[in-house]
Amino acid sequence: MTPFFRMSADGKETPVDIDNECLSALKSTCWLIGSGPSLTEEVAETINASQLPKFCMNLAGNAKDGRAPLVIPDYWTAYDPTVRFPAEIYLNPRIRKFVVKGRRMDLLRGLPIKVCECPNVYFFEREYRDFSDILRPESAKVLDCQDTMMQAIDIAYRLGYRRLLLAGTEMAVFPSVEQIEVAKKHGVTYDEDRMATISADGRALPLLRDFHSACKEAKATRPDAEGGGHDDGTRSLILDVQKPDLYAFSESKPWQTVLSCDEHYYRVSQWLRLARPCFSAMGLDIVSCTPRSRLNWYFSYVEPRLSNLLDGCNIKIEKSSTAGYYDDSQDVWSNQMPMIDYPPHGQDKDDLGFHKKTYNDRLKLLARKLNELPDVPLEMDIHFSWASIGDSSSLEADE
Repeated sequence: MTPFFRMSADGKETPVDIDNECLSALKSTCWLIGSGPSLTEEVAETINASQLPKFCMNLAGNAKDGRAPLVIPDYWTAYDPTVRFPAEIYLNPRIRKFVVKGRRMDLLRGLPIKVCECPNVYFFEREYRDFSDILRPESAKVLDCQDTMMQAIDIAYRLGYRRLLLAGTEMAVFPSVEQIEVAKKHGVTYDEDRMATISADGRALPLLRDFHSACKEAKATRPDAEGGGHDDGTRSLILDVQKPDLYAFSESKPWQTVLSCDEHYYRVSQWLRLARPCFSAMGLDIVSCTPRSRLNWYFSYVEPRLSNLLDGCNIKIEKSSTAGYYDDSQDVWSNQMPMIDYPPHGQDKDDLGFHKKTYNDRLKLLARKLNELPDVPLEMDIHFSWASIGDSSSLEADE
């Protein structure tokens, strides 16, 4: 059953079966384009010259400083609110837009036009899934991980694409060169190869927030006169130098939001790692064409040039001697980026499948968890005086 349908302002739904319309005897290939700073003009030229379909996510393809777009997509989708995206995307009949049903009545940015009134828009509903069936072609819904790329991968697969070339998808916010230098002067080590901060005991910490915390612990701070710094009234010195670029287009965010964004990117990179068996079983090849991406640890990487796509796309496995294989004291993963096995989105760690339960089962589970909460004694010191409420004779009883 197809998950896609058209909608009118009165709520009428018209199913549109476009499942596997791009399936072929060979693996149909599509660019999946993110907004990372690696999406340079040179990379965009390669993408545009390849003649492969282009699937853009969010604001991917937009250039800096209001210049002409680097890439005009054939397909487009987003998870965020409609107002965050230019009306030109929705109004361009050439671009096939995939939008969640709940945004059908949203107004375009600055215009009295609803999303459902735009050309070439296909709506869908969403659902949570396990890693083992993260691709579910028999479903009448699209994958929901609260992430645009996961959503786009599922849509592209439903359309029949079996090889996705990922460009502009760092799936990380790395510290800038200047920030790394400041940290180094205060004894904080950042391993650019492993994409991680190295703790005092040698552990690799993968998040930008780990880097930020390590700088604070190393006293790489100054008195905070601007506000918005640490709770102790100091401000990190890494905020006084060039911060990392977030996107290929002109946009910035507060530093705490940047830290949260990086955490989200890391979590999605781990979800994609854990979904690899499903991708393999369903015949989907994910190829990273982003030079410095967390995904390069888990998926094939080729430079973003079409000639390279004809070569074998395999994760590089270094050849080594068997000497030391029986030495259990060796840390053979010491050069790897750290991994965390997150549960699938929408699933509680203690009780997987919460969002798939019935309403009554959810209530029972919540009641059980409430009963597990410890009893906390409540002490109340109440002082009461008739004088505080005036003459009691003026009080009247309620009927």
